[in-house]
Amino acid sequence: MLYIGRELAQRRFSFFCYILFDYFRVYSIIMQRILFSLLVLCSISCIPKGESIVYESIKAHRFGEYLSGDSIKYHKTTQVYDSMGVVKKVLEQDHLFFPSSLYYQISSRDNSGLKLQVKDGQGYYQIQNGIYLKDSISVSRAKSSIETALFVFWQPIKLDDPKARFSYLGKEVLLNKKEVHAVELSYPESKSTDEWVFYFDTSTLLNLGYRVRHNGKLSLIINEAFHQEDENPILVHKRSSYLVLDTMLRLQADYVYELIPD
Repeated sequence: MLYIGRELAQRRFSFFCYILFDYFRVYSIIMQRILFSLLVLCSISCIPKGESIVYESIKAHRFGEYLSGDSIKYHKTTQVYDSMGVVKKVLEQDHLFFPSSLYYQISSRDNSGLKLQVKDGQGYYQIQNGIYLKDSISVSRAKSSIETALFVFWQPIKLDDPKARFSYLGKEVLLNKKEVHAVELSYPESKSTDEWVFYFDTSTLLNLGYRVRHNGKLSLIINEAFHQEDENPILVHKRSSYLVLDTMLRLQADYVYELIPD
């Protein structure tokens, strides 16, 4: 009887140890899965929302392969308005861009003739009626025009800059009743005092415009239409610029970009 009792006790102890081991094994698996889920959630939440929206917008605009293209050409028409809303100036430009070599050319005509502003392997310069101008003023004007053209037309891909910092400001509603994410852009290392806020459609994440405070003046730029042909990058077709005043918005200019096929 003593032997049987001892054997029964050993079996009960072994069974208890088995149950205890199995409990800790299951508990360990559950805890590993919980820890993995927490790590995934943390990795997602650690990406700033503003930055995440910008990079998702770049995908939405299909900019992934734009640098592989042969060339991009477009005609830009600018209408400038006076304080009464009357057109006071019309500017016509042709833009030519070779992404692979970063060659850029802006051509325009005025009373003085044909003017080219160029960026190539030699730097920035202007050509006025066939005469190369590489003095400091001509170089500065060409650089300013080309850098502005690249920054404005190639949004939001130009926001892909390691020096840029993004802050999510929340949701807003634009003039055209579109609900957008507002993302503030800053360059901590820059001496510029300009203040930028970019707008992204809450549904499509397309860049619908931006506002900028420059030299004390606040402007609102709205992208009203896009080129969305085939699988090409989605590029702006028309945008309008408004001066933000205390009690109203005043139309300053509108811009139309017509793509020129190769």
